[in-house]
Amino acid sequence: MLLSQLVCRAAQLLSPATILFIVLAFPGRAEEQGLKDLSAVEEVSVGNVAVVTPRWLSTLDNAQRTFYDALITAPNIIWNDGVPFDRLMALYHNSEFDCIVGESLRPIAGSVHSNYDIRFEMVIYGRRGEDLFNRNVVSVGYLATLPKFNLPFEIPVEWYGLRTIDQGADLVKIGRIDLLIAHAGLFADDPELQTVPLPPVHVVDLTLQCHDTPLNRDFLFALDQRIHQLRNDNNDPDMLTPKPYIH
Repeated sequence: MLLSQLVCRAAQLLSPATILFIVLAFPGRAEEQGLKDLSAVEEVSVGNVAVVTPRWLSTLDNAQRTFYDALITAPNIIWNDGVPFDRLMALYHNSEFDCIVGESLRPIAGSVHSNYDIRFEMVIYGRRGEDLFNRNVVSVGYLATLPKFNLPFEIPVEWYGLRTIDQGADLVKIGRIDLLIAHAGLFADDPELQTVPLPPVHVVDLTLQCHDTPLNRDFLFALDQRIHQLRNDNNDPDMLTPKPYIH
């Protein structure tokens, strides 16, 4: 009886902030239900080829944007973007990156990955109204961090490695290069550039792949929850169910 009275008295003296701290510090029920918080996971280093900027994010569709929003806003992430593809793979294989954004259809041995993936179609852009098929050679700009793609041209191709896609767009507009490879939709509202009427030169499905460790599994589980939440908030029923990968 005396012990019960002391417990009740202590609860009355605790401030709401103190009670909240105790609940957050000892979330037994949440763990029992399998829920995880990204902020509770230790730091995880992630590599990505593309440089993620607000403008670049604004050109993505909802599925692509929610994937990157959830990833780059994780409170415990060490984010490394603009990493050339070959170097990205080397750093991952040397365990200098915990995770990378890589191809979901080519899983890396010893890795686990997100249940969500995103598709990018790489297309060719040129100046509006310009005839590109009456030339002896065609100059093509591509992001230097990416590999060169096979192009459907019989004429020789001169490749120009670019620091940024915006640099390539400017070079196309002033006639320094003929074409630019970038993801579909990037220049949808640009009055000077158009998509060349050819099939995509490359289609890739990307996901987050990580070395198979307990820490990385916790990170992926929490990330998938965050992606699901963001897509649910967008009220898009086609994006609510993750692809059933087997880890």
